[in-house]
Amino acid sequence: LDTAEYISNELSPSPNCPFATIVHGDYKAMNIMFRGKESDFDQDQDVSDIPTPLLIDFASTGVGLGMSDLAMHIAQIALPEDLENNNLETKLVSYYCKCLKDSLPDDMQSVYSQDDALRHYRLATVDYFRFILGRQWKGATLETFEKRSKDTNFAMVNRDVEAALKFVERTDLYLREIEQEMKEQRS
Repeated sequence: LDTAEYISNELSPSPNCPFATIVHGDYKAMNIMFRGKESDFDQDQDVSDIPTPLLIDFASTGVGLGMSDLAMHIAQIALPEDLENNNLETKLVSYYCKCLKDSLPDDMQSVYSQDDALRHYRLATVDYFRFILGRQWKGATLETFEKRSKDTNFAMVNRDVEAALKFVERTDLYLREIEQEMKEQRS
């Protein structure tokens, strides 16, 4: 089994898998809408006061792992400084797990551990990197990054060179962890 096939298999749960859920498949800012004007939102307001988001564009929806949507979303929005020492990633995965646990019935509280979520997040990050590398960075130059720098329809990793480099570093780290996991499973 090669690494790409291993990652694909790990990110493709059967509907009966306890980790399986419905994923959006294209979870990025341009597919999330809020009612109201941007001026209606205050950065410091309580999260419970923010309107419920409305998701659009369900063309890629299917059975998967929730971390796939989170990995894509973080790559879309994260500033390079947010990714230092996996700070933002760890916080968002922890928050995701907390919200999931809070929404589950008591008898299902232990179904999805934070360790499982982090592992799935890392697999999904490497898989999303594969997509970006093959579909979006083909022919990329400093000039293309500069042209896209203010266009929020592009993922942060497609419009900010420093964010792209952080994405490469994180992916390299996660890929080494996955390869070690594969090696341990073979022995």
